[in-house]
Amino acid sequence: VMEDVDAASKVVQRRDGKTTASVVRTERLEAPQPKSPWQILVQCDDESCREVVKKLMAKSPKLREAALSSVSMCSVVKQMISPPGLSLLVGASTGDPAEDTKQRSEAKELLDMTLEQHEAAQNYIKKFAASLGHLLENGCDVDANVVDELLGVRAAAKLQPTFRAVSTGYGGGEEAKHEKEEADEEAGGGMDLSLALGVFAS
Repeated sequence: VMEDVDAASKVVQRRDGKTTASVVRTERLEAPQPKSPWQILVQCDDESCREVVKKLMAKSPKLREAALSSVSMCSVVKQMISPPGLSLLVGASTGDPAEDTKQRSEAKELLDMTLEQHEAAQNYIKKFAASLGHLLENGCDVDANVVDELLGVRAAAKLQPTFRAVSTGYGGGEEAKHEKEEADEEAGGGMDLSLALGVFAS
C-alpha cells in the first residue's frame, strides 16, 4: 500500500482510505514527594517559625518526635549540597582553569537564583506561622486532626502519578487512544496548591 505522509499532521494518508496515526506510548511517572507542612516549618529559619515550632512540639509528642528525627537533618544536608557546581565554588577544580571560571560563574548564577526563591518561600511561610502562633496563643487545641495535617498525612493520600507521552512510531491509532483513556482515568486530577508549595520549598 502506497502512503503519502502529511508532515504537518503526522498522519499517514493511505490509498485504501484509512489513516495511520502516530503511536504515542504513555509512561507513568510517580508524583514527587513534597515536604510536609511540619518539615517546612521546622526548617524555616525565621524566628516566628521557630517559636511556633517550639509551642507545637510542647503540645504534641508526635510532632516533637518528627522534628527531632534524623529525617529532618538529612533533608537539610541534601538541600545544602543540591545546587549543581557547588563544589567548584568551595575550592574544587576540573583541572582546566578556563572551564573552572565558566562553571563557577554558572554555578553562582544558579545559586543566587535559588537563594532568591528560598527567600520568597520563607516570606510566604512565616505569614502562616504568625497566624498559627496567634491561634496557639488563643488556646487553639492541637488535636489529632491538626497533627495529621501538619505531618502531611492527608496530602500524601492525594498524591497522583503524572504521565508523559512518548512517540513510538506509527500505528492504526487505536493504541494511542486506548492508552490515553487509561492515563486520563488513572490520573484523575492535578496536584493541588499545597502539594505544589511543598515541592517548591524542597
